[in-house]
Amino acid sequence: MAKAASSPLSSAAPASDVEMEDKDSSAQQQNGSTRKPREATKKRPAVDAGSDSSDDEEATAISRAKAKNSAVSNSSKAGQLYCHQDHTGHDAAKEVLLRCTGSKPVSTKPGAPHKACILMYCEKCLKKHYEEDARKIIAQGEQDEWKCPSCRNICSCSSAIAAGEAPPPKRAPPGQGKSIQYSRAEGAKGKKRRVKNAVHRGDSDSSLSSLDSDEERRGGGLPNRNAPRIKHPATTNVKRASPPPRPPKTVEPPKTFPLAGVSPTPSTSSILARLHLRAFVLRFLPLMPSLQGSSMKVTQVLTYLSDDLLWMWSRRDAEYAQRILLRGLLELIEKEDEADIFAERQSRRSMVDLVDNQMKRAMTSSNREEVVKPWLTLREIVEAEEVWNGGWGDRVTEWELEREEFEGPESELRGRKGEPGPDEKLALLCALIELTYNAECVRQNLIEGVETEKQTMVALNKKKFKQRHDWNETKQTILAKKPPKPTAPSKGTTLVKLAEVWRSEVQEIDEEVAEAEKESQKETFEIQRYIYLAQSSNRIRFASSGKDAKGNTYYLLSPCNHSSFPSNSTLGINDDYPLSWSILIHGTPFDLSPVDTSTNNKSKTKKLTNGNGNGATEDPSAEDKKPVAAIGSVEEREVSRAKNGDAWFLVDPEKEGDLMIEWIEYAAKWVSYERKKAAYERQKEGKPELAVIEDPKEDPSELLNQLRVYVEYVKAARELAKVEAKNKGKGRAAAMKDKTYTVESDEDELDDDEDELDSD
Repeated sequence: MAKAASSPLSSAAPASDVEMEDKDSSAQQQNGSTRKPREATKKRPAVDAGSDSSDDEEATAISRAKAKNSAVSNSSKAGQLYCHQDHTGHDAAKEVLLRCTGSKPVSTKPGAPHKACILMYCEKCLKKHYEEDARKIIAQGEQDEWKCPSCRNICSCSSAIAAGEAPPPKRAPPGQGKSIQYSRAEGAKGKKRRVKNAVHRGDSDSSLSSLDSDEERRGGGLPNRNAPRIKHPATTNVKRASPPPRPPKTVEPPKTFPLAGVSPTPSTSSILARLHLRAFVLRFLPLMPSLQGSSMKVTQVLTYLSDDLLWMWSRRDAEYAQRILLRGLLELIEKEDEADIFAERQSRRSMVDLVDNQMKRAMTSSNREEVVKPWLTLREIVEAEEVWNGGWGDRVTEWELEREEFEGPESELRGRKGEPGPDEKLALLCALIELTYNAECVRQNLIEGVETEKQTMVALNKKKFKQRHDWNETKQTILAKKPPKPTAPSKGTTLVKLAEVWRSEVQEIDEEVAEAEKESQKETFEIQRYIYLAQSSNRIRFASSGKDAKGNTYYLLSPCNHSSFPSNSTLGINDDYPLSWSILIHGTPFDLSPVDTSTNNKSKTKKLTNGNGNGATEDPSAEDKKPVAAIGSVEEREVSRAKNGDAWFLVDPEKEGDLMIEWIEYAAKWVSYERKKAAYERQKEGKPELAVIEDPKEDPSELLNQLRVYVEYVKAARELAKVEAKNKGKGRAAAMKDKTYTVESDEDELDDDEDELDSD
């Protein structure tokens, strides 16, 4: 009876089980079997065997707690409850866990409602970390009012340590092995406690070091194992410095040409006004009957306009070209039906008719007053329509002051007394363009142009996809002819001869593939040419195509039927470069870009581009030997504009287009390299790193796509012109004979291709 009382939680085997065991053993003896009888199954006691508790109520309370914990675990596995301290599942039937009966607020806001706490702690964690006896709490009946360490703000779990709500774990002193999370209690199981400031041996007494002889120890041949151990300072983890960024591979800048051969170059505002006038006239040229003739004067005017020769705005003998452009713009307003004009526009229509009549008399008159009257009347019209004062009129004042500053008050470009000068005439034409946007014919043409461009682009994209698909099939068909490589010689031949025959056949097939690829590339260029024509022929306003990483602005100009290729032009010293078939750039010239080429080039020389477009290799030290321009001179002003990013220059897309695209990509990589280098310098100096915000405007991908299309378009047009000139064809070939290019024939071919696609 004493033995049974010492283990109150253990259960004795029932009498029925003992009787069954006796029956089984007697049955085995009767059958003569020698098999060992099966032992009776005993339940594992819930408490240690050495427990001194003999109270039956304690065992009953512990059993009820286990049953309660098992019933609560609805969302967990069967019989598994998770302890908040060690985050481990425990068997509720074998271990004791206490469930918190407290409550905690839902949020940190004052007055927030409370919710029941559902945390559980196992008896081992309570004993180890908080010195609480779970079995004693249950035996005393305090489990219904027990609150967990988290509700008492003494929880030391990993989550509380990470949140800073509990002190970090204790660490061992430097040089004394691994860290110890917590000191163990006296008499508890586990590792032996370390003594503070104790000297530990490197090896145990049973190691091979005990076999060393006394002579070796006295001679110092082997280290003395019994000597005190030297304490070394704790090493800190030093972050490895990242290597410096590598600069991108240098790309030679393309050759450039000046926008104008005369000095000084007009202001940026004046150049943009000329380009705006050029784009508008070429866009609505079919609606201007006076510019449709084939006379010599009309041809010259369109040539000057398309190539944007500064002569038309710098000499008085170009007045007839200015009058022809004015006559064409007036025709757009005259096309309005008088019945459809609103009452407030009747006065403007009458003034336009007056300017038209004055223009007709000025065409045939030599009287100076008759020549000037149309421009004066036009000024009255734009002033009444509120597009002059505060707009183009203020720009005229700016242009004239800039010219007088460098050319003096007696400049040839200055208008006579009472007469508008070339700058004012340019501004009057641009102001008249603002009025033509209200014309019904212009609005209708814009609507039709958008719809036409949409249909054309759909047809061209289909053709582009079909061409790419056909090229892949053609390539696969040709490559299928390639014979397999010989492995063994046949009878009467050697492997060397078979290899020679195989190489010759493979070479012929490769040449056939290269030839087919050239033909496919020509078709691609032709499609790209049509795509650019469809996009450029429906522009509403003159605008830039984008900027590169250095801040240079790129302009792609609309083609013209009276424009020559740059390679066909013979330029003099003071001649302007043809603007058509060129890429116009505003900013810093490529040879002045702040790129240190000595960082990734062995050579210290730098290839520059002079004003005539000829490359020359110069030593950077020769910059000091060059004569310095006088302060206030035209040369000093041009150099200052170039350094400040206000220069205008051109690039030939046929010869330098691919190199220019590579240079733009290189400039973007260089800007990224400079940012990485600055971050590296800050890191090297120990300064905190700054967050780099990428500017989407610095991404040149959209600009590069437009430039590639334009470069391919110019190459295709040039190649087609050469072929037709060689075959002495008609249409474009006759125009190319006089260094001109006809756009109308392109539009006819484009319409034929659309009809062909529709029929397919």
